[in-house]
Amino acid sequence: MASDKLKYMRFERAVRLANRYNEIMAQRGLNSSEQPVPPKIALPAIEQASLEENDDLQDLWANLLASAHDPSLNDVVRSAFVDILKQMETVDVHILNFVYSDILKRNIPHAEEWKTKHR
Repeated sequence: MASDKLKYMRFERAVRLANRYNEIMAQRGLNSSEQPVPPKIALPAIEQASLEENDDLQDLWANLLASAHDPSLNDVVRSAFVDILKQMETVDVHILNFVYSDILKRNIPHAEEWKTKHR
């Protein structure tokens, strides 16, 4: 019985991941057929993301998968990112988001250029 509940919870999280991934791809104007994601990134990322209960962390997984599809980021997304993200907690996400937004605030004149260059 517990196994069935866990399978259902994991299925729900996988559905949320797919929806969030599709939203991110649409926002970026990307098509998943443009560049395939290497299996050594896609498989562990999907597996870990379907286990993630926190929406903020799962959004990072969706962003990682979308970035791996982006031809402009060719060879930038590495399999090491999966291992790094797997070790992150919610507080780590908030700290990184704060640092990112702080950098953008300090570099307002060059924020758009920086965002484009360092997605």
